[in-house]
Amino acid sequence: MSIAISGAPAPPEQNRGIHINQVTAGYFETMGVRVLAGRSFTPRDRAASLRVAVLNETAARAYFGSENPIGRKINFPGQWVEDEYEIVGVVRDMRYEDLRRPDERMAYLPIEQSIDPITGVMVAVRGSGDVTRLVPSIRRVATDSVPGGFVSRIGTIEQRLQQSLLRERLLSMLATFFAGLALTLACIGLYGIMAYGVVRRTREIGIRIAIGAPQQSVMWMVVRETFVLVIAGAALGTIASLAASRFITHQLFGVAPGDPLAISIAILLLLVVAVAAGYVPARRASRINPVVALRYE
Repeated sequence: MSIAISGAPAPPEQNRGIHINQVTAGYFETMGVRVLAGRSFTPRDRAASLRVAVLNETAARAYFGSENPIGRKINFPGQWVEDEYEIVGVVRDMRYEDLRRPDERMAYLPIEQSIDPITGVMVAVRGSGDVTRLVPSIRRVATDSVPGGFVSRIGTIEQRLQQSLLRERLLSMLATFFAGLALTLACIGLYGIMAYGVVRRTREIGIRIAIGAPQQSVMWMVVRETFVLVIAGAALGTIASLAASRFITHQLFGVAPGDPLAISIAILLLLVVAVAAGYVPARRASRINPVVALRYE
């Protein structure tokens, strides 16, 4: 709905709309929302007392910039009640519909000072341990408070979060499966290429051993070359993955696109596979008879 600020010009067209949430005292404490400035609502904010409002930080920044909004007055033109509300606090942002939407401008009003009739409410209860045990008590209190009323869609915040992230969870499972498949194929291909390269150098290895090269130096030569190839490939792959990560940023919550742990594990796994691919054939080739190795084609 629209918002107007007393003693100030009308906000720009893109900032004139604001969401309203009409709540009771204790709402911010129950939901774990920190008060940044001023105060939250109290039981003294009744219908007959001074009309007050609390803004979230996005709304306070949009309408007042760096100024302190505490004490300023706002109203909501075109609503059932157009009286002015005094801003008494600013709270942290919180997301409502789902985690995909960015923080939106929000004004909180005491439920007894609502700007339109209340036909339905959402009750939030905080508890410790298994909170589902509180469901019978919630139903009983709701029935006693609102005769003829009923409670539906009871669930925990964790359940609501899981439901809202169902699409992302399915996509992550598919992505994990195909990423694991791609990593397995990459390891198999890497092992095959490195092993084939060492086998092709069996004659060279036999010559080196025949002229007195220690077996350890021959093996280290192969492993060293393997290290160089893997490090070069890992560097190029890391750069490419970081460049492409911006396309999946909006699908991630609580995880950075360029997660250092995931990248490090992938590089370490490829490094282990490459070293094994070079070491095992080189060790086998370094132990054969030089005469047999010289005859190898």
